[in-house]
Amino acid sequence: MSHQPPPTLHLPAGARRVGVVLAGGQAARMGCDKALLPWGDQTLLDHMVAKLEASAPMPVYVSGERPGYRYIADRAPYHGPGAALAQLLSALPRGLGVLVVPVDMPLLPVALLQELLRHPEGAFFSGHPLPAYLRSGPLPQSVDRVYALHRALGSRELPLPATTVITAAMSNINTPQEWAALRTLNPSAQSAAQPTRLNQENASWAATPPPNLSPLP
Repeated sequence: MSHQPPPTLHLPAGARRVGVVLAGGQAARMGCDKALLPWGDQTLLDHMVAKLEASAPMPVYVSGERPGYRYIADRAPYHGPGAALAQLLSALPRGLGVLVVPVDMPLLPVALLQELLRHPEGAFFSGHPLPAYLRSGPLPQSVDRVYALHRALGSRELPLPATTVITAAMSNINTPQEWAALRTLNPSAQSAAQPTRLNQENASWAATPPPNLSPLP
């Protein structure tokens, strides 16, 4: 995977959407940079970039100054994901689709991201402001929270299947304790001789997506 940090955002000709990993947070409660935590044989940041690349053909960027990656530097760092997103959407060409994921949701199934992409008006899942599919354009300066951003954009709220896999997939990490708990759910960290309920349900869910997942346009 090639990552080159351009000084400005140069989109490929004809690009209709981009992927963005939110990775500019301070992570004060974690005590270290979450984006660089190990996940399998790579970092969380590389893992989430790969998920976006697998969800649809589109260029993928990192929100936050990340040398070595295609990044979009935050103009006002450490003001939270809502402020970072509002700044990003206002700066991008109007009407561009933006698929956004936090850096700390490594269990997100690609199928969930593809479900968001099936809603060109913008969408997020009920009870979870992120991940989300959004439309770029100018926003009021008062918008600095992700839910406020959804209201301003008129994003569609989608239901979530109530399964163990989905509950785990929508979990993010803010403390060392949450990180330790999340790592126990990583299928790649489990012994093949001792399958867990999450392993079994994840395989079943991936093989048979929920019935509301229609073909990607």
